[in-house]
Amino acid sequence: MRRTPSPIRAKRLLRLAPLVALLAASGCVTETTTLPEDRFGNMNAAGANEDQSVSTRRESRGVPVKSGGPARPTNKAASKAPAAPIATPVASASSTSLRFGVQPLGSVEYDGQSLPIPSPDGSRLAVQQGQPPSWATLLALPEASQPFSSSIAIYDLSDAAPRPITPSRNAGSSLSGVVLGRASNAEGFLIEAPQADGSRHIALAPWDAGPLRWLVQNPSVSAHATLLPDGSLAFTSRAIASDESRADFTTLVVVSPTGTRRELREPGAAFALPIATPHADVLCSLLISARGVELVSVSVPAGSTSLGPISARRLLSASPDPALAYQAAAPVQAFVPVSALSASSESKSTVPGPLCLIYHPERRQLAAFHPAWPRLELLGDASISGAVAAVPDIVGVLMTGSRGLVFAPDPFPSSEIRGQRRPTSRVLAAPFVPRATSNALAPFLLIGPQGGEPRASSSTRSESEPSAASPALTLVRFLSAPAGTANERPPAR
Repeated sequence: MRRTPSPIRAKRLLRLAPLVALLAASGCVTETTTLPEDRFGNMNAAGANEDQSVSTRRESRGVPVKSGGPARPTNKAASKAPAAPIATPVASASSTSLRFGVQPLGSVEYDGQSLPIPSPDGSRLAVQQGQPPSWATLLALPEASQPFSSSIAIYDLSDAAPRPITPSRNAGSSLSGVVLGRASNAEGFLIEAPQADGSRHIALAPWDAGPLRWLVQNPSVSAHATLLPDGSLAFTSRAIASDESRADFTTLVVVSPTGTRRELREPGAAFALPIATPHADVLCSLLISARGVELVSVSVPAGSTSLGPISARRLLSASPDPALAYQAAAPVQAFVPVSALSASSESKSTVPGPLCLIYHPERRQLAAFHPAWPRLELLGDASISGAVAAVPDIVGVLMTGSRGLVFAPDPFPSSEIRGQRRPTSRVLAAPFVPRATSNALAPFLLIGPQGGEPRASSSTRSESEPSAASPALTLVRFLSAPAGTANERPPAR
């Protein structure tokens, strides 16, 4: 029987409004932006301790993000990708130049709520469709229900337009009644299956729509799984609860590729939404307790049968609300697969690169985290979503904020630039959510609301174009151009 969230719970879930409003903007954005496919933009810019403070490395520009989501650009004229620099180079010991092009791919139907999951190379996409799972189900709360009206579709993005991948009749797998997971690898993507008895299972769904490979099947609530660089599976686990109070004790679990299971419990606290880092020996996680919602780093020692301890913690909010934890983790992407930014930062400085990005629900912007840093590093620009570049030629973060899509070149602390502000540059006025890929020619996949995107021509529409009544997302491939190639045709795929 489906249980209705209490009014208090419903009010708390309103904290998720900024990201949901961004994805739902297709119903209220009327102007469109047309970007030619044979133009490249050119952008140059310089680019267990406990601490509750944060550091702002640049001033926020534009209109602050309010609970209704990021403000849309006020200019009515159509925007085009610039053919000349849009930011003046800044004198600095470290700078970067980003040359880019965009290739509209078309639109795909989605459930109006969950962000799609791309494959690491950006050639495939998993999308939640149909009626969205309840918030209790997304948050893995005791009142969660089976999402019978929800399903997952797989798209091939290797051609000019998204092409649905349909399972064969003898595939023996079903992507109906399940929740889209939080990570993927070259083989497939994670899904989670709430069961009638209140338990929750985890599986890997192949990109070719073949049979599911069940990873966790036991009489407990296993949720919010992610994949670590060494192939391990990290997730949270708790007993099936008959009341909400029993959900306060949730264990962090890491299962190695060989099946070794390690657990970490924190008395009186619930781990939530583990986050992969560039290093296999450490992961990040949200932790919910009477203190509030914290971001913590956890040691994952190689060859050990134990997990932990917690090496650092930063308080994000004094409110112990699972919805806040979800809001902090959902808009950002873990490093894919190992960030060039982290390697670059560590090679040029004694200060390590970031372990993860997080959305700070109180400061309403993205923040970067590393246990060695004295505080969280706020990224500014009223940023609500972002991804770190995963290819060697691009060192920086692509973020969605009040100015649209902006690029922050290597914005993190180092011995050379500590205390200096690193300017960001606007890439596109439309509010795209970036997802990094390992493809050097197309290092980002941009996901945005239909209606406020670079308009695709009729030749690049999806084979399963969504109906006018269906929520839809526009997909755009962010192309990288080699230095010195202005106004060239994007690489053929």
